Amino acid sequence: MSNISFFHCASIYKTATEKVVENTRKYHPDEYYFLCVDATQNFSYLAESYKTDYRYYIEKLGGPQQPYGYQTDKVLKFLERFYDASKRSSATHMMMLEDDVWLNNKVIVEDTWEMACHDIEGGNFIHLEVLKMIEDFSGVKVEEGSKCYGGGGGSIYKIDTFINNYDRVTDWFSKNTEEIQRYYPTIGWIDCFMVVYYLLCGKQYTKNPFLVDTHNHHTGFDYEKFMSEMPRDTQIINNYKKYYYE
Repeated sequence: MSNISFFHCASIYKTATEKVVENTRKYHPDEYYFLCVDATQNFSYLAESYKTDYRYYIEKLGGPQQPYGYQTDKVLKFLERFYDASKRSSATHMMMLEDDVWLNNKVIVEDTWEMACHDIEGGNFIHLEVLKMIEDFSGVKVEEGSKCYGGGGGSIYKIDTFINNYDRVTDWFSKNTEEIQRYYPTIGWIDCFMVVYYLLCGKQYTKNPFLVDTHNHHTGFDYEKFMSEMPRDTQIINNYKKYYYE
């Protein structure tokens, strides 16, 4: 039976980080939780209070920036951090938490999920040349529903697939990211390259029906109204930036 664990890379939003850890532990008090810090603040007190694993990275990735998101070195560093967490977890799946990912219910994982991501409603299509490179590498045809990306905050990934393919897939990123970014810089964004990673493993994209997005990036948004109007069985909310401004 599948179960969940958590990867959370904390950034510059101290209150948001604290609230997200507290909220996640409300629904998942005992599941493995990898809390790491991107060379910003010391959250060891938080890890101790909520019984999370903890790592402070001295090399700062920072937030992805236009137009490339991350370039090759930082793509590989992010994947290395996710690998660090995956090796330490005994669960079947890992959720990618961020400082604006909020739980509304206990997270339930389907056994069939390789990557359970956002419903991007027919957008965010991966460049055709990249899809061809993926199929050539994996030997698996990318299905129509998998030719898009939406693997950002709140997405869930199967751990064994990530670990078992880590060396060969990171080698692919190392060799190809710079060239691809000349015509498709988007591959350097986390929500894109995490999906590409699993497509390179020959896996297909799944939309998580219990994951929603506020699509809000500004102050003054009515989060309570949004939550009152979303389906009651919603488990995960992305772009919940209520505590970014406190």
